[in-house]
Amino acid sequence: AQYNLRKQSSFAMDYCGELIDLRLGNLFRSRPVRRYDDSQYKDFIDEFIKDVDGGGTSMDEFMADVARKHYSAGLVDVVVDKTNPGVDTDGMNAAQEAGLGVRVILNSFTPLERVDWASDFANNYKWVRYSLGASSPDDETEGFGDDQYVTFTPDEWRLYNVGGDIGTTVEYGPMVIGRLPITQLWYGKSQNPDYRGIPISLLTRIAPIARDLLNLVSQGQLDLYMSLGILAVFGIKDDELPEYIASGSWVAFPSEEGKIEAIRPEVDHIKEKREWINLYIMTILRLGKLIGATGSVEGSATSGFHAEVERTDLDNEIETTAEKME
Repeated sequence: AQYNLRKQSSFAMDYCGELIDLRLGNLFRSRPVRRYDDSQYKDFIDEFIKDVDGGGTSMDEFMADVARKHYSAGLVDVVVDKTNPGVDTDGMNAAQEAGLGVRVILNSFTPLERVDWASDFANNYKWVRYSLGASSPDDETEGFGDDQYVTFTPDEWRLYNVGGDIGTTVEYGPMVIGRLPITQLWYGKSQNPDYRGIPISLLTRIAPIARDLLNLVSQGQLDLYMSLGILAVFGIKDDELPEYIASGSWVAFPSEEGKIEAIRPEVDHIKEKREWINLYIMTILRLGKLIGATGSVEGSATSGFHAEVERTDLDNEIETTAEKME
């Protein structure tokens, strides 16, 4: 019962979503500028950036989604792929592929979908495998299909269909460009050489604090309920009690010795929790680069230069992210 009450009393105060939204708001305050008017592939690029995934997603929308994942997961792999026409296109040129509806598309994968990989000393993949999930049915009367996985190497791609009556099947083909068709967008990287390819995100240090903050808020709420004053009446019988006692009301007792007192528990432990809540919030804001290392949340800038210095860390981070996305 206490656990359920705490769940009902919990609410997020961690600013995790706001920290990401703030950065995305700065990155996409204006639309990215692309200069390719002199390119011989201008018409192709025009059509491509209007729909980069074959589902109508523009490049701006795609990159905003990639940026959000990059902040929360620490790494996003952007994979260049082609739509599957259901027939063998090996040996076909671009015009023949286009006639079959084959086109270049982009996919994005986070470490939650990257199920296996090997990296070199520079964190570049030697090969990588992603989970594509179960293939979706075409109608509500059908069930979901096999689980699918795709593996990329510099020389070959492999598509695994796992499950069904015939077990695991594999489709494969050559990687004609001779390299992995993947661009990695990192927020941060683990420095442990035994864990190559492990990302560090904006929320890596913040998430444990946010979890403790959520628990602390629910505990404080429960403590508040338990600290409500209890009225104790002395010197009179039950049937002599007033029917109700409301705020601001006057009470008279039949017995001369009758008296009423409020029993209130100590609330010092609640005040202590409140101090820890404030400490956690300030720490989250500091790690999110919204306040300086001194931990002051109040505006203290006395000049334009002072204000610029206070925002330097956040501005530098956003600028670096913009360069990576470009």
